[in-house]
Amino acid sequence: MARTSARRRLVLLSGRREAATDRPRLLSPFLLDVLAEAAGGPVREKDLATPGAVPGLRFLPLGVVDDDLAIDGAEVLTRALARDPSLAARLASRPDGLDRAVDRASARARDAFTAHDGLLGRSPARCALTARPLSASRLERRAACAYRAFLAEGLGLEAPDDPPDALFLDALTLGTLAHAALERLASLTGEKGLGVVTAPALRSVARAEVSEFFRELETDPPEPLLDAAESLLVARVEAVLARERDRKERLPLSGAEVRFGPKEPLSPRVSLASGEVSLAGQIDRLDRDGDAALVVDYKFGAPRPYGKKNAKEYRIAGGERLQLAVYALAARELGASRPRGEYLFVDREGDVSVPVPVAFDEDETKEAVDRFVAALALLDEAASRGLFFPKTTPFASRASHCGSCDFDAVCGPGHARVTNRKREAERERDPGNPLFALEELR
Repeated sequence: MARTSARRRLVLLSGRREAATDRPRLLSPFLLDVLAEAAGGPVREKDLATPGAVPGLRFLPLGVVDDDLAIDGAEVLTRALARDPSLAARLASRPDGLDRAVDRASARARDAFTAHDGLLGRSPARCALTARPLSASRLERRAACAYRAFLAEGLGLEAPDDPPDALFLDALTLGTLAHAALERLASLTGEKGLGVVTAPALRSVARAEVSEFFRELETDPPEPLLDAAESLLVARVEAVLARERDRKERLPLSGAEVRFGPKEPLSPRVSLASGEVSLAGQIDRLDRDGDAALVVDYKFGAPRPYGKKNAKEYRIAGGERLQLAVYALAARELGASRPRGEYLFVDREGDVSVPVPVAFDEDETKEAVDRFVAALALLDEAASRGLFFPKTTPFASRASHCGSCDFDAVCGPGHARVTNRKREAERERDPGNPLFALEELR
């Protein structure tokens, strides 16, 4: 419609990156269709990077915005005032929040962290480890990025609620359904364990979980979609069952999704300098025979950072893998003095689900528990000193995890470069910083 309505010229504008999130902008299907019609064939996004590559299309790049270039007039004003605050006196009226914006822009330009990016200098009550029962997942998120934890726990920021797509099962949803299916299968097999589950029983349970999922969404999908969802779920759960059938040292299955916490009969605690920390959560699976126990944590994804063989002998991965240590403490509380642990990853190789177990023997599990307690002490010290610096890359990785952060826009465009510069300066200034010491706990 736009092309046929244009009398002389049709100008199409497309930004390369989202201004709010600093993420690459995907070209709209409408724009690609119009370009394809004008060029007489399909047009790919990379074709637009080279003027003259598409016959019949005049390409006029307006320029690429550099990280250091302001994205709008408000940011131009903010930066000018950050360089020379006296200019504020010449403004006819001061915009709302101008003083705070100037302070933040000025702080961002410094090489040191400030109260605007994690150096609070005080301990927020809501961020204290003793403020509420803590799950392994909550502690892992704090270890992965203390600043994100401050935004969520200290300031109470919440991610926007995206409406669920009832006709799409993403990896997270499939993982949740797989956990539920494994819990149901465990209740059917009892002490015999998951290794005795038959194919018909698996299919029946998978169908029940998928049907319940769509029913809760008040969606009535067609039969082929139910079949496809069931097959996806069966493939992931079957990978777990294959591992259980091959397991050599088996203990009787004691429970699945075993709850622990202050309101449960099982309530592990750890004493720290600031007080007593209560741990809460649920063990994916607990096998036990007297003093001996095996705690298993199912993870449906790549075995990061361990790899297939855990050749570097990671235990808690800088505080970003704590489930087994917490589960082992809960098993001890239950009376199992010799717990072992296993992360059972289910990875995808093409279209095939493959089990990748990362197992810890009794001594290795004890090491993980000891390092977990040390990590808690470091997180406790960081909270008491008001240290909540950002961290842009996960443990043992160079790839940024900021793209999947709910609060990426708070940090602003180009924040990875700014944060890494400040982290290096802080490391030189305070090499004993507890957040840096935490990253060394393998």
